[in-house]
Amino acid sequence: MYFVRPLMFAMLVSSTALAQDSENPDARLSTFLKRFPSSDLNKDGTLTRDEVRRFNQNRRASNETSNQNGNSRVQKRERPKPTAADVAYGDHPKQRFDIWAVPDAKSPTPLVIFIHGGGFRGGDKAAFDPAIIDFYHKNGIAFASMNYRLSDVGPYPIMMNDCARGLQTIRHRAEQWMIDGKKIGCYGGSAGAGISLWLAFHDDLAKPNDGDG
Repeated sequence: MYFVRPLMFAMLVSSTALAQDSENPDARLSTFLKRFPSSDLNKDGTLTRDEVRRFNQNRRASNETSNQNGNSRVQKRERPKPTAADVAYGDHPKQRFDIWAVPDAKSPTPLVIFIHGGGFRGGDKAAFDPAIIDFYHKNGIAFASMNYRLSDVGPYPIMMNDCARGLQTIRHRAEQWMIDGKKIGCYGGSAGAGISLWLAFHDDLAKPNDGDG
């Protein structure tokens, strides 16, 4: 196990998002409905958390592009098969990550880890635009996406500790995926941004003399 702090960066949430987080849940649902009227899937005029979840899943599964006439159409993008899927870094089913190594890399590459948001209550490692993988690969950067235990399992900071362990697992096995363990960045929105910042400002939690990598 490397015992150095990797380079980290985080995508910060906007002040608007922070203001919305301070509202009560009903107000957030009302704001979401005004912004995305089609999220009211059963058209009853009332938005539920389950409808928001399903609506976001549908949005992630589709990519809206414009044709030559300027008309909008929906085009689905296929998610590339991971180099390694559902890699376990703990015993809980949520302690898993997917990784897409740079194809045919001749030397260790940097890695970017996506950490999903969801207020520590929800979310999934599939919540990213599949096109981002191709973007990183074209720039010689590997990509990974990580799940972690949520607040229904235990209190803060288990989410942070999970992602630290997931990061350490990747670095411990970096050679397997042709990853440079000293050049790893993390990003995410909402809870994912918070976890990324937590990792960036904490010393490495690895124990180099421990047999568990």
